[in-house]
This record gives sequence, C-alpha cells and structure tokens, in this order.
Amino acid sequence: VAGNVNNRLSTRPLTLAGREQAEHLAALLPLFGPDHLVSAPPLRCRDTIAPLAEQLGLPVDDEPLLGEEGYWERPRAGLARLRQLAAATGVTAVASQGGVIPDVMRALVQSSPHRLPLDPSAVPSRKASTWVLGFAGSVLRSADYYSHPTG
Repeated sequence: VAGNVNNRLSTRPLTLAGREQAEHLAALLPLFGPDHLVSAPPLRCRDTIAPLAEQLGLPVDDEPLLGEEGYWERPRAGLARLRQLAAATGVTAVASQGGVIPDVMRALVQSSPHRLPLDPSAVPSRKASTWVLGFAGSVLRSADYYSHPTG
C-alpha cells in the first residue's frame, strides 16, 4: 500500500455507522449547552462534530494538539490546551481521538484534588462515546461517561 499511513487515516471519512452516531451526538450534546466547538484535525473528528455545529450554527475551531499526531508530539501542550479550553467562559465541546482521550483523562483525574469515580488505569474511549467533564477553572471536578450517543 502506497502513501503515508497517518495521512490516509487523517483523511478517512466516517462510515455509515459513524455518520449515524454523529447525528445522535448532535441530539445529545445540546443538552449540555455548548457554545464553543473544537475538533482534532482528522476528517473523522470534524465530521463527527459537524452535525452539532450545523444544528447550533457554530463554527468549529481546529486544535492539532488534541489529535493523535499533535498530542503525542507534545502531550504536555495538548493537556495544557484542554485545560485552557476548560477554563474559558462557556461550554466547549471537543471532538478528539481514542488514542488521546485515555491519556488526557488519566492526567486530569490524577491531578485533580477531587475524588472521582474513575480508575485512571482503565479509561474507556469507544468511538462516538462522550465524556462530560466539569471543571472549576482548569481543575477537573466531575467526569461522566456516556458509552453510546443515545445515552
């Protein structure tokens, strides 16, 4: 197979099941009041958040530090960027990747002074799942996991 594997993965579109899951997310996520949308660069991430953006009439900001390639090149910067987004006014919805989410969640839980019902050594991140995170500034206070976009 010719070509760069990372490039092929970053331009791979959602499957039919993925598009259906994105539509379900567009029904679920407005319940949390997002007013800022951010996506990792891969097309699949952007396509996942696109129905929500269309429904809410919001643009989607690109954030390379929250995609697998950018995050693993600079994990501290990626975590700092997520904390910055969390500390901003309003509610931010982020579309990221399964290779990033467990590490970010592990770091957030381990650094939080609050007891959270999450084992940092076993963070789930199935496709189309949702973590709803509550922050006080940039400190994680709550973490709820929805394994399927239908609840």
